[in-house]
Amino acid sequence: MAISQIEFRFLAKAYQLGCFRRGGGILEFGEANTNRINANKIDVPIAIETVMQQGDERDAMVARARILQEGDELADRYEEARLIYKALFAYDSYNAIDLLPPSEDRIQQNLNEPFNLGRQFDICINNGTTEHLFNQANVYKAIHDHTRKDGIMIHWTPCIGWVNHGLFHVQPGLFYDLAKANGYALLLGCLATFKNLFDLNPAGVNEESFEAHPDLHNALACVVLRKESDAAFRYPLQGKYSNLRQYVSVRFP
Repeated sequence: MAISQIEFRFLAKAYQLGCFRRGGGILEFGEANTNRINANKIDVPIAIETVMQQGDERDAMVARARILQEGDELADRYEEARLIYKALFAYDSYNAIDLLPPSEDRIQQNLNEPFNLGRQFDICINNGTTEHLFNQANVYKAIHDHTRKDGIMIHWTPCIGWVNHGLFHVQPGLFYDLAKANGYALLLGCLATFKNLFDLNPAGVNEESFEAHPDLHNALACVVLRKESDAAFRYPLQGKYSNLRQYVSVRFP
């Protein structure tokens, strides 16, 4: 749940493509902080300068980020992540669901269990949280249910490699099937590695691609989805079995 250069490269690409709306409320599934501990650590002042135009607001945020760089408390890293989100989304409100004790912005909730916060959000973010949860269906449904119509869902989660990082890895086709089942618009899909962003194309992930791009052996599946309707969540079928869909018609409220 730490934002590193890998995740920020994906977020910056989505920002440049115009995938994000400015303003509104964010709900984050797992409260993000920043990566400071290895070669993939993120320089938050530079990240802010990458996505924001020059001006007083950017200058103030960069100055604050530089102050936070001097600290070594976990709280500093949480605030750094919020600055990155502020630069990308200019959000009006922020909430996170986490196992940590509740606070003004944090809601304590086990994401393996059903829940309803009684409101929907403009942006829901799965920042590398779902792979740590056993009840995969519950959390993807919760993200759907808490995103308003025309809202944005952002996911990054291990796809290839990342040995012993979590309980599950997704397959490259998961988000295509999830989008098809629920009528989402897939605005951006990529495999993010320590070096590059690759197209999230299930047919393109094979031995030849691994030989040509060895860094693909550790890749996150990263997507930006737009929720196009208020329809109830539907569990997807894997694409190659979609011809069996005529025999399955189950909706979940």
